Amino acid sequence: MTLYTTKPAQDDLFEALQSLKEQVLRHHVESIWGWHEDWQRQNFLGNWETCETQSIHADHQVVGFMQTLEEADHLILKTLCISPAYQNRGIGSALMRTLQDHAQVRKLPIRLSVYVTNLRAESFYRRLGFLPGNRGRDFQHMSWSPNVDDGGE
Repeated sequence: MTLYTTKPAQDDLFEALQSLKEQVLRHHVESIWGWHEDWQRQNFLGNWETCETQSIHADHQVVGFMQTLEEADHLILKTLCISPAYQNRGIGSALMRTLQDHAQVRKLPIRLSVYVTNLRAESFYRRLGFLPGNRGRDFQHMSWSPNVDDGGE
């Protein structure tokens, strides 16, 4: 596994992370709706302002980011985006296990959505124990639930 670190994303990374998202996900977005630059920028800005965004660093460079949102009764993984050059190195799996550990402690399920065209992502999340839920025209919704010990009652 590639060694990596995460830290809260700073505003000076906004453009680089938005560009990375386009690099990784544009072909999925284009195949579903077409790519609309202004809308994509506004959507990314909205997530930037409402989510906890962690930048992912390896080999002295930014290689990805993760955006999460904690609601009262669940966590939402909005985006996990890893540079293609750093995919399949265990970074995404390690990040997700850390998120699952956090959710387990808080006894909160994790919800996410993947583009219906992104079968690799769907397979990745299934390997991590996420179960498919509703499948729409654009998204496959998935969720993971913590093991909740009722204390034997």
